[in-house]
Amino acid sequence: LDALTLDSPDDQIRAGAAKLTNALRVGDLEHAVEPGSLVLLALDKAVNTLIITSFLHVLSNASSAAGRYAQSLELAAQLLSVGSEHRLDFVRPFGVIDRAIGHLGIRSFADANHDIELTTTLVPGDVHIQGNLSALRCRLLLATGRPSLAADAAKQGFLAGIPPVPLQ
Repeated sequence: LDALTLDSPDDQIRAGAAKLTNALRVGDLEHAVEPGSLVLLALDKAVNTLIITSFLHVLSNASSAAGRYAQSLELAAQLLSVGSEHRLDFVRPFGVIDRAIGHLGIRSFADANHDIELTTTLVPGDVHIQGNLSALRCRLLLATGRPSLAADAAKQGFLAGIPPVPLQ
């Protein structure tokens, strides 16, 4: 990625998102989040809102994973704002999940629970999102001192009988 020619702000943002995604998968988040945050300076000059929202989502994720929950919450708010402004409805569940994770990190459990429940209603048939929400519910139960309920919740299936993609 470092050898790529980055001719436009969109190219810089796309490359930043790729580096952050790699860091989330292989580690070294602390060294990736700081340069990723510097890419935010290019957002005002970017054109492609899909690239912008993708970057905001992955930087919010990386920020949470690095323990930078306040930053993650700001990025989630920005992601939701850009998605709403450009009528990218599919962005909303991801932004609300990012916000829920940030709320968990700052121990704002009622807000995290609200976001989890809200997202459940936004995309009830999405296996990927529902799986993330199940994991978040378990994390919330653990964080609030209810390990036996978290263990029970982890045993429960979700969306039984619904295929991962629509069959047509």
